[in-house]
Amino acid sequence: MNDPLDRSRRTTASAHGCAIVLLLATIFIVYDSLYPFQYYDRNYPGGPPAYLMSTWQGWDNNRNLLPNILLYLPFGFFATCALPRRLPGAVRAFIATLAGVALAGGIEMAQIHDLGRVSSMGDVYANGIGAGIRAVTGRWSLRWPLVGELAANPSAALLLTMFFGYRLFPYVPMIDLHKYWHAVQGMLTAPNLPLGQFSRYLVTWLFIAAMVHVLYGPRRFLLLFRCCAAPSLSARY
Repeated sequence: MNDPLDRSRRTTASAHGCAIVLLLATIFIVYDSLYPFQYYDRNYPGGPPAYLMSTWQGWDNNRNLLPNILLYLPFGFFATCALPRRLPGAVRAFIATLAGVALAGGIEMAQIHDLGRVSSMGDVYANGIGAGIRAVTGRWSLRWPLVGELAANPSAALLLTMFFGYRLFPYVPMIDLHKYWHAVQGMLTAPNLPLGQFSRYLVTWLFIAAMVHVLYGPRRFLLLFRCCAAPSLSARY
């Protein structure tokens, strides 16, 4: 028989974990949308809001539409999960969608002064669609694995976040098989790692392994540690 108090605690921990992941997703969206943070002064009558609204008839082209929708899917889902469960599911979905549209609108207005970026209501539409789709479907999948543990162990979660922020910054997505081959070629053909450097990497990854073990326990350790190491190595090199 399930204890109502225990169930309530698990629900609260899951909501807190979703709030943490929502914050990380928001940081990633802002970073991805404004990188490399080069700005210039641009004057427009009425300011950024007026300029953005002047593009209300525009839609993203086929190449940009799907990525802009996918970018906000996690935001819509975790925003829905992070809201209080006492609210009706439709209300949570509406608030999450509205928050996604507000975030997208704010970023588009910031991009007006961002060198190399183009502001358009089409991006806001696509981002809002992405947030709305996952916010609505999130009503039927509010139990998200591996999230509640983040809230239960905030210190370990924070340390892991700081580590990956250090490892991946500045993160610029790139799909280039030659890059990865050149990165590992020397290790495969003529491995030569100084003892001091080897010791540093050994201690670092033992620390990460310990944090994953603290968060998720021994049963899920091997799989999740590999999931942590793979994106760090593939994105860094």
